[in-house]
Amino acid sequence: MTATSLIAAVLVGAAIGLGGRLITPAGRGLPAWVAMAAGVGAAVLGTIVARLSGADGPRVGAAEIVLQVAFAGAAVTAAGLSADRRSTTGDRKGTPR
Repeated sequence: MTATSLIAAVLVGAAIGLGGRLITPAGRGLPAWVAMAAGVGAAVLGTIVARLSGADGPRVGAAEIVLQVAFAGAAVTAAGLSADRRSTTGDRKGTPR
């Protein structure tokens, strides 16, 4: 993995994470840092998969970017779906006050 690939993975992951956080409904308790961390980690994993599959070259290629976006999108989606919904009554159990 080259430094350029790592920088591209961080940028792609952060962009996908921030975009995913912005489209997440307000009722979900998904912090922005969780979405961005999931996106960056998955984009780096996409770079590793591209390297192992032979799609990695001396420069960042289209196949590597596609893998980064796909992995980051899947991770941010999973983080958004698994985020807790905020209770409308103020407590976690959902019992009325």
